[in-house]
Amino acid sequence: MQTEIRKAYNQLTINTLEYYKQYQIHSDPNLKDGDHTLYWFTVKSTSPTGRWDHFQMDLKKYICPFYYDICDNLLGKLWKRKNKKLLKPFLFAAPDYENSNYQGPSTVNTFNHIHGLICIRNDQKGDFQKLLSNEEPHYKYSKNIMGIRKITINETTSNVNNNLGYINYLNKNSCRSGGNTYNEIYLPSDKKFFEFIKLKDTTLKKPSTKFFLD
Repeated sequence: MQTEIRKAYNQLTINTLEYYKQYQIHSDPNLKDGDHTLYWFTVKSTSPTGRWDHFQMDLKKYICPFYYDICDNLLGKLWKRKNKKLLKPFLFAAPDYENSNYQGPSTVNTFNHIHGLICIRNDQKGDFQKLLSNEEPHYKYSKNIMGIRKITINETTSNVNNNLGYINYLNKNSCRSGGNTYNEIYLPSDKKFFEFIKLKDTTLKKPSTKFFLD
């Protein structure tokens, strides 16, 4: 059963990422297959020690300001307009802690952090690279994000197995024995994107609870 659950989580992440690429391509005649770049990131909090259930519930507090800061830097305030929301990048994030491959989640962990994926259009790649520092691939957010000490971002390789392996890694908490009540978030959370997913996936009756409506 745990293996089946893990495969389902993996496939949900892969499908949602691919749906967003298709959604942007469908909405913009200038885009085609291959016009997206995938990055992965790690968010380290200023207080990494704490209860695992509390850290999971704080996922939105860390990730949403980070996501909105990227949108502001790439698109200005245009991304808030209904006809411009499709320009936003795709983001997936999941909480994690060190040595979590070898045990069920502890009540209190010392190295709580967040891993995730960002997918952007290639015509935004130049501007996105400017958001990363030259010395190390650290994200330079335009305003202080409460509770975050460092965000590291790296472009993924072109190796399909490498990218799939990272998605599997993000979803590893789906097969832990317990204590994972809130373990992932997908953005954007636009209604038009939900409608597009429903057209493509007839098994989806309503938006995932892992999304947050804007």
